[in-house]
Amino acid sequence: MKTNKQRHMIYAAKFDSERYWQPENVVTLPAIRNRNLENIVCAMDELLFALCRGEEDVVLTGIPMNTVHQKYLHELGFRFDNQSFEQEIEAKTCEYHAENQKIEGLSKDACFETYAVLPEYISFAKNNQITYPCPAINVVKKVNSKIYSTKLAKKLGFSEYAEIVTSEEEFMAAGKRLLNTKGGLIVKEEYGVSGKGNLKITEEKTFQTILRNISSQCKKGKEVRFILEPAFQVKTDFSVQYFIDPETGKAECLSVQQIINQERAYHGSVTADKELLQYLEGQGYFSVMERVMDALYKEGYFGDVCVDSMIIEPDVLVPIVEINARKSMSLIKKSLEESLEQMGYANEEVCTFYVDTIVSCDLTMEDVLERMNSAGILFKKELKKGIIPLTSNTLFVNTRNKTGKNQKGRMYFLLTGTREEVAVYREKVTKLCETFGEGKNEA
Repeated sequence: MKTNKQRHMIYAAKFDSERYWQPENVVTLPAIRNRNLENIVCAMDELLFALCRGEEDVVLTGIPMNTVHQKYLHELGFRFDNQSFEQEIEAKTCEYHAENQKIEGLSKDACFETYAVLPEYISFAKNNQITYPCPAINVVKKVNSKIYSTKLAKKLGFSEYAEIVTSEEEFMAAGKRLLNTKGGLIVKEEYGVSGKGNLKITEEKTFQTILRNISSQCKKGKEVRFILEPAFQVKTDFSVQYFIDPETGKAECLSVQQIINQERAYHGSVTADKELLQYLEGQGYFSVMERVMDALYKEGYFGDVCVDSMIIEPDVLVPIVEINARKSMSLIKKSLEESLEQMGYANEEVCTFYVDTIVSCDLTMEDVLERMNSAGILFKKELKKGIIPLTSNTLFVNTRNKTGKNQKGRMYFLLTGTREEVAVYREKVTKLCETFGEGKNEA
């Protein structure tokens, strides 16, 4: 997350970048399309306000940020401008295609950064005559492949458990072996994203169903490219964030974050405690990460990297679960933490997480802030602790369809205070979100 602060920054994000790298001719795992969730993921781009450091820094979003939410963030001391692609977007979605778009008023002296490198962003930067320092797209695709990270982990001697399967026969043999000897397996797509593109199998019946699905796709000429792992009992999930200098290849460790997961999907981040950091030092973890960063730079990659790691029962470190050669949710959390410190809001613990909820069609951001304030949990300048709502569009994006019916939404939060206070805040805001489906006069 290193930026040239002599230039203004423009940030943009697509949080489902893996689907843009996924080849079309590969077998995929069964999945039910969820338009509401897709809209929420599209609206997550507003989270990149966290990377801005001044009023001239711009976060580009599919739809405009909510003005009430933006005003609240500005009052706390966050400095950024927001511009959007809304004129190109239909009400039923907030997805945009940046390739041929021009945004008026963008400074030609600005430097463009994105959550992940995508071909359309390269075209966008060229069309808008803004600088976009990024690795070649073929390099980005290669190093973000889970097959690449699995092979690298094996090369470094840290992935004897993971198996790459490239045929229906290999999938059947390896899957049956893991099911019979380990009691279950995790199947991962090459470009699967957290909570999607991976599947836990613990029953023979489910395994046979997946096998038939794979066979059907293979008959249509698709290729098998999966990673199979035992269904580990995970003790601790965590990630490490690095930045690789484009000129020197020097890698700087930015942070280590413990991950809150639910059903193998990212749910939040909290700064790693001293016990975990001491454990990692003793295990030589950071020396391993330096070798990983060196390998990525030799491939031609530079910029932000997030490596997912874990400790499995009884107490075994797995340094490389997968490599995300892009920015990350944990990096956003780290940036928010730095901003709070700079604004004089330092606290014992900072945590980010989200809540999925049902939203009434007449709920407004004013209502949300007022309910949080009435509950005594809203972060305010004079208190210097509490909960900061990080998103608004993710909450309301599905109410844009004007059906008048309650819709699914999601809200991301930052919680800061003592460790005990943060735990209380999380419980209270989770319960508060349950009221979002109620009418104004009912809550």
